[in-house]
Amino acid sequence: MLARTPPKEQAPKGVDYAELLRLPPKPPSVIEAEKALDQATTERQSAQEVQAQALRQFRGMVPGQLPTVSAREVDELGDTLTAKVAAEAAAMATRDAERSAFDASIRSQIDRGLDTLRDEILKVADRFDELLAHGTMLHASAAAARFNLHDPFPLRCREMQNSIAATIRLNASKR
Repeated sequence: MLARTPPKEQAPKGVDYAELLRLPPKPPSVIEAEKALDQATTERQSAQEVQAQALRQFRGMVPGQLPTVSAREVDELGDTLTAKVAAEAAAMATRDAERSAFDASIRSQIDRGLDTLRDEILKVADRFDELLAHGTMLHASAAAARFNLHDPFPLRCREMQNSIAATIRLNASKR
C-alpha cells in the first residue's frame, strides 16, 4: 500500500534526535532587540494614553471656563506620540532583522535534523506497513471465507495502513 522509499544513508546508530533537533538559545542580540521593542511599545502606549486623555479634556472643555489643556499642548503630545510610533517601528525592524539572521543561521542545521528524522520515520513506517499488510490480508481472507475472526484487529490494520499512507502522502507534499 505504501510506496517503498529508496534506501538512503543509514543514520548512525544511537542518534540523539532531541539533540539533533534542539533549537539553540536566542543570541543576546535578539534578546536585546526584543527588550528594546518591548520598551518602545510601552513608551508608545504610554504616550498614546496621555495624548488621548489630553484630547478628551480638550474636546470636553466648556466655553467660559478656564482651559485645562491647550490645543498647542495636544499637538505637542501628538508630535511626541508620532516620534514614539516611529521609534517602535524602528525597534520592530531591528528585532525582525535580528530574528531573521538568527533563523537563517540555524535553518540548515534544523533542516538536516528534520531530514534525518523524516528518513528514519519513513523506514519504520515501511516496516510497519509490511506488518499491517499481513493483518489486512488475514481480514480479507476471513471475509472471503465468511470466517468470523471475533477480533477487530485485522480490520484495524487496513485502517491504520490507509491512515499511514495518507500521512506520508501529506508529508511528502510538504517537502
